[in-house]
Amino acid sequence: MAAFWIYGVLIIAGVVCYLVWRGWMKLHPIPVDVVLTSVLIGTPVVMASCHLIYFVATGMPVAAWRAFFLAAHGWRAGYASIGVLAGIVPALIVVSLIHRYPLLRLLDQFSPAAFIASAIWRADCFLDGCCYGAPTSLPWGVRFTIVEELNLMTPPSHPVQLYEAGLSVVILLLLPGLFRRLRTRPSEGVMLLVCLLVYSAERFVLEFFRIGGTSRAVAYGMSMTQIVTLGGVLLFGCGLVAVLAARNRRRQPSKE
Repeated sequence: MAAFWIYGVLIIAGVVCYLVWRGWMKLHPIPVDVVLTSVLIGTPVVMASCHLIYFVATGMPVAAWRAFFLAAHGWRAGYASIGVLAGIVPALIVVSLIHRYPLLRLLDQFSPAAFIASAIWRADCFLDGCCYGAPTSLPWGVRFTIVEELNLMTPPSHPVQLYEAGLSVVILLLLPGLFRRLRTRPSEGVMLLVCLLVYSAERFVLEFFRIGGTSRAVAYGMSMTQIVTLGGVLLFGCGLVAVLAARNRRRQPSKE
């Protein structure tokens, strides 16, 4: 029954994401051929990148990689979400070269789609029973299966996957208004930096609910994901301030 309920939520979330993305595309249209090429090139590159970074992050021996990359069962699990960025950037560079489309504009236009991917990705994680959070006494705690054959399950745990899926949809809904307030448009790099900054902050905060579940602290009470995303917050935040300041200077009338 719970699985049926969450599939209903997935459908609703998918419709909401589609409607927001459709409105976004009307504001900042991308040529259809560019979109199709991006999907055809980006999908396999991103999947391979997420797979590869998962191997590296978990310390999997290089000798074992081949069994995963060349076997169907290997592609059913073992993905690192941070691999999306590592894969999508080179994929969009190729698309930019093929269509002679400005790379920065392409990155700006596609950056909000990261939150659509995050919402769907984490909802799927919930259904698969992976990436769950720390034990909790809250009434919405969920027990996840550890070993199905032994009926071994976790104690009630934070459904961090749903936290992130829901938060990603909320962020996606708020982005158009934020971009209008910033008076920004594609090809300035502001959209890209805002999305990277917000996504890094989102992952940093949600990781606190995951430590003690499928994540562990490695330094100063933070997980490796938090260390990386904290660096992202600082880097993208400084970059955003610098870009906005440079843009404002260009827009100010010169004094003679």
